[in-house]
Amino acid sequence: MMNFRVLQQALIDTLGAAAKARFRVTGYRGQGYDAKEVKDNNRLVQAYYASGDFPKSKGRFTGDTQHVMTFNVDFSVSASAKADLSVLTDSGATPARVQAALTASTDAAYEADVLLDEVIEYAYQILMDGRNVDLGLPVGTMSSRWVDRAVKGAPQPHGSLVVLTGQLQYSCQVVEEVTGDEGVLAGSGSVTTQLDIDGDDIEQTFVDN
Repeated sequence: MMNFRVLQQALIDTLGAAAKARFRVTGYRGQGYDAKEVKDNNRLVQAYYASGDFPKSKGRFTGDTQHVMTFNVDFSVSASAKADLSVLTDSGATPARVQAALTASTDAAYEADVLLDEVIEYAYQILMDGRNVDLGLPVGTMSSRWVDRAVKGAPQPHGSLVVLTGQLQYSCQVVEEVTGDEGVLAGSGSVTTQLDIDGDDIEQTFVDN
């Protein structure tokens, strides 16, 4: 197994071991969740391999290569509003209901922002903790680990909830061993070859046994 896959699992395991009911950790799920799933301390953290570079200047034509990897650590949180925010898109809503929904949305967005900032801080402190420099892997497995960037999205109303997302980018470098691909042996009778000679209406079929 290539090291980028090992590192991805180690990243998930390290965050998960430190979560302690403050958030939940998974691999990549995309946006396949309901807003209620990430409410309050059910905050969702997704860690996954996002991209990698194999610098030619640090490798050889054959043999092991250097792999400079970037992992995304995505955050999803939600907070309750004291009004149904769907009225904001209801053309028939009264001005009073719209105003109430706007106020509720602002309050919930602030609460979601606090929840997001908190979980970003948790994850940053966990990943940059000197005790986690190797993510629990043997010393020397990886190098140059760093949290490079943090970004936050805009609040999104979902019924009576406001959802907010963010992301940390975590990078490191490993050596990838190039072992080649052994392939998969074909089973008996699984390969069929048909010879069709132009101008000849007799075809011959050969089955590999």
